[in-house]
Amino acid sequence: MLLENKNAVIYGGGGKVGGAVARAFVREGARIFLAGRTVAQAAAWERQRTGTFAWLHAVFFVDERRGWAAGSKGALISITRIAALQLAKHNVNVNAICPGFIETDMVASIPEEARSKLLKTVPLGRFGQPEEIARAVRYLIE
Repeated sequence: MLLENKNAVIYGGGGKVGGAVARAFVREGARIFLAGRTVAQAAAWERQRTGTFAWLHAVFFVDERRGWAAGSKGALISITRIAALQLAKHNVNVNAICPGFIETDMVASIPEEARSKLLKTVPLGRFGQPEEIARAVRYLIE
């Protein structure tokens, strides 16, 4: 098993994407810790002195038309870069995944006319699935 005896802190593990990631990690033997928006439980990696962070950032808000939200997402991407530089000496890899629209409850709540309009902006012609993000995270931690 790829993650046997490894700790995994999953932020937003109660949501569809985080839940898919959590299930994938459990199948690979990881001990998971579901967390909200706190970094306190990330100390598990500090004790191990090895590991991988794969942070999810919504790409939807990373453009100039979204004002303050674009700034906050840009800050998260910068934090990812800084964390990668600082944690490399501990053999910790840090990555960011910036998916487009994923079939979640939030996306499902968008009125159908707006969803159709959004779908036209997606090159694949469909919204992503939480399990696809889970596979991307798994790839990054291999």
